Amino acid sequence: MKYTRKTFLGASAIGLLGMATKSSEAKPNKPIELCDPSEVKPFVFGNEPLRTRKSFYDLSDNEVKNLCKAVGYMRNQIPLGDPLHWETYTKMHSKHCTSADEMNPQVHWGWHFLPWHRAYIFFLERILANILRNNFDVDNSANFAYPYWDWVNHKEMPNTKERELRGLDSPLFGYDLTQQNMVKGDNLGFDNLALYNGNRGPTIEKSKMTPDNETQPDSKQHIQECINFMSPEYVKLMLTTPWEQFGGKPVIDKVNGPGLLESGAHNDGHDWVGTRYGCNRDMGTLRYAALDPIFFMHHGNIDRIWSLYKNEMPDVNGPWGQQVYVFPDLDGTPVSVTIKDIVLWMNTVSYQAPSVEKTKLLATRPTTSMSSVSMKVNKRTSAKAGLTVTISPNEELKSILNKGFQGGISMLEVETGPISHKGKASIQIYVNKTYIGRIKIMDGDPSTTNANVSHTFVMTIGKLGNLIDVLSTNSKFDLNFYLYGLDKDVLIRSLKFSVIE
Repeated sequence: MKYTRKTFLGASAIGLLGMATKSSEAKPNKPIELCDPSEVKPFVFGNEPLRTRKSFYDLSDNEVKNLCKAVGYMRNQIPLGDPLHWETYTKMHSKHCTSADEMNPQVHWGWHFLPWHRAYIFFLERILANILRNNFDVDNSANFAYPYWDWVNHKEMPNTKERELRGLDSPLFGYDLTQQNMVKGDNLGFDNLALYNGNRGPTIEKSKMTPDNETQPDSKQHIQECINFMSPEYVKLMLTTPWEQFGGKPVIDKVNGPGLLESGAHNDGHDWVGTRYGCNRDMGTLRYAALDPIFFMHHGNIDRIWSLYKNEMPDVNGPWGQQVYVFPDLDGTPVSVTIKDIVLWMNTVSYQAPSVEKTKLLATRPTTSMSSVSMKVNKRTSAKAGLTVTISPNEELKSILNKGFQGGISMLEVETGPISHKGKASIQIYVNKTYIGRIKIMDGDPSTTNANVSHTFVMTIGKLGNLIDVLSTNSKFDLNFYLYGLDKDVLIRSLKFSVIE
């Protein structure tokens, strides 16, 4: 049977009616977010199909079509308000951040971040697989897996190799826009715009993550920061760190709680797609981020990186593992899982290594060799004048710089005194007047303008490897600090140069 847009809608409605009739008695009488976890039946593990998530770049055209069919069905054919409707499902993310409560605890800024998002993708895959089986009769639909956006190697809106070879744009802008017609059906048999979101920053014309696609200096610098934190070198560095640095701390705190994976690559990926710096498009704000289908591809890559982590994690029999969450199962009924369940039993998902991989990310050993050298500064920088610190490397620092130039993963940490600010602010760092990164100060809600926060912190800034671009030798050089959005001086206490081999 050939599908037109009309026959697709009709067949979809019939399929949905069958699903709804079959499960209507089991569906909750109230939204998932109002279900008390203690009163919800635990999800039963044991018969899960094996799913292998691929890089979006490696999907076949048929796999892209199936993804469009399933996501498009959730977005357009399931009644609004149903637990399985796309918007209802994505609102779960909002409930766990912007209006978190005891039944929907905060899942950002701490050690709950990685497991909750792993389960979020897990249950979405079950729903989409069920849609493909019941409504599209897709072979092997039980093994359906949501792809990941491999931004480590592809810093652009995800496209597939097949489409690139044919000169086609990313299907996240529309599967085949030449078919789109306001009067006639497109005859694709699925939603042409299933993977599209109109509230994105990147466009077809500017779909790559590069400062050249930005107009304002601060946006150019922010894109460079995205590139730094989403680089293979930085990801490999994160995989060597202890859990509290990698995955977050027990406290839920926007400044001190997140791990490096959340505060760096995760946040910057959201910022680039959603352009939080200025426009607050969907991916750029917690309330609406999950509306964009790329959200689950982005978090798939976050989860893939977690799957490569080999260091010790918190005890699943302790407080971390006992946290309970509620999700809708494939028929819309609420089920509960604990973090212990997520860590121990959501192991039927694996990741296919990307066909294009610039640097192997898997840490071959849980710990690695690190050399560091620290130096006191104790000088103040002002918004007007800035601060220039001249570095005259001793033999120890020369050795670290040389190792960085030769391929070691090198970092710069900056320790400051208390910082007082209102709203968004940053300290930007240059080497010999060339920008290398910034300390982002985003305490509280970024939209808040009357918050006055004071604290002391140490923040990792970019890759010291950027120095290669501005230093021909490891002789004397200048570090320049400039304040933006701060009206008071800031004390720069110390600097720490490190290299991991």
